[in-house]
Parts: sequence; structure tokens; C-alpha cells
Amino acid sequence: MKTQKLVFIALMAAIVSVLAQIAIPLPFTPVPFTLQVFGVVLAGLLLSPADAFLSMLVYILLGAVGIPVFAQFEAGLAVLTGPKGGFLISFPLAAYIISATSYKRTGWLFPGLGCLAGLAIIYTIGTLQLSTVTGMGMVKALYAGTIPFIPFDIAKAALAIIVARPVKKALLSLSS
Repeated sequence: MKTQKLVFIALMAAIVSVLAQIAIPLPFTPVPFTLQVFGVVLAGLLLSPADAFLSMLVYILLGAVGIPVFAQFEAGLAVLTGPKGGFLISFPLAAYIISATSYKRTGWLFPGLGCLAGLAIIYTIGTLQLSTVTGMGMVKALYAGTIPFIPFDIAKAALAIIVARPVKKALLSLSS
């Protein structure tokens, strides 16, 4: 693997780690509002599918081994197996799907659809684990971990699409 690819993978994992710390705890849910989704979407829009997947896998592994990269400087397997864990473990697959639907494509349609598919993956896996771990049931888990976040996550995805265009152009000029 080229050094440049490794740097981009590590950079996206680092960006998500930083964005995770911009967190607002919410009183009605164990899931805080963060900017992580922006980073996951950005990874999917900037990197190849495999590299996007790897960048988020690196992020998850860093947190799993105890480096406090998750929201509110949390870390460890307990976070990944807890109420928020499903959202986190969905990140590699979501980034992969976003990238697979938008990588090397122009226009807004494919990135937009890819982002919606990625968000659906995050919400599905996250809500399932939230419901299972807390015992609150699927409907309550939807209201606690998904529905309040949808408008903000769509806004984050739209912003990521806007930001990704010039960044991707700059990265492509670096690699030529």
C-alpha cells in the first residue's frame, strides 16, 4: 500500500476522532449529538471504498484498544458493546457504501444517495444495538437514537458533499 493512501486513511480516522469530541449530551438518550457523521461521510466521499472502510476500521480499533477517540473521550470495548456501540461499529460499512456509490462519479445525485444509504446503515445498526442493550424496544430506540438526529445528519452529509468537492480536487492534484 502506498504511503499516501496510508496517510489519507490515518488522516480520516484522526478527523473523525477530533469530530467525536464536539459532542453535546442529550437528556433523553445515551447517544450524544456529535460531528462524527460528518467525518464518516467525508471519508466515504474522499476515499476509495476500501480505504474509506479501513479509515473507519482504524478509528474503531483505536477506541477498542483504549485510546479515547470516541465521543466525550470515551474508549474501550464497553463503549462498542454498549448503547452507542452500534452506531460506531456501523461506520466502516457506512463509509464503504457512501464511497462505493459516489467514488469517481460526478454530480450530486450519487453522493447524495450514497450519503442517505450510509445514514440508513448507521441508523439501522445503531438503533438495533441501542434497543437490544437497553431493552427499550425498537420504537423507543428510534425516538432516542435516530429520529432526533435525522435532520442534523442530513445537514452534515450535505455539508460534507460541498466540502468534499474542492478537497477531492486538491487531493487528486497531489497524487498526480
